[in-house]
Amino acid sequence: MTPEFVDQYIKSKKLAWARTSQKNERARLNKHGSHVLDSPTEYYETLKKSMKAYSIKSTFVRLGKFYEFLVDVEAIPLAKNPWKIFLADNALIFKYSYQPERLKVTFDEAKERIGKIPEY
Repeated sequence: MTPEFVDQYIKSKKLAWARTSQKNERARLNKHGSHVLDSPTEYYETLKKSMKAYSIKSTFVRLGKFYEFLVDVEAIPLAKNPWKIFLADNALIFKYSYQPERLKVTFDEAKERIGKIPEY
């Protein structure tokens, strides 16, 4: 899809998203938005060589939202959203994709370190 649709989509989210989110989503859609009409299965096979599952999932969620926007503005015909279908059909791939990192210090150690920061 052309960059003008990405711009329209980002503008439609102006009141809902912070500037940082707008900037990040613009970058993500400029990189991946041209694949919105591609096969999610084929694009997944391409992305899994260079991205972790959680990053792919978040990209596919955004592509799904962008796809819905394109349907809403009648840039593409109404159809079932292939990105949402792929995510639903392959939920097990992404089930444990987000693993938060554990802190390497305890709460008490963190408090102690913060207490040692000099005041200026």
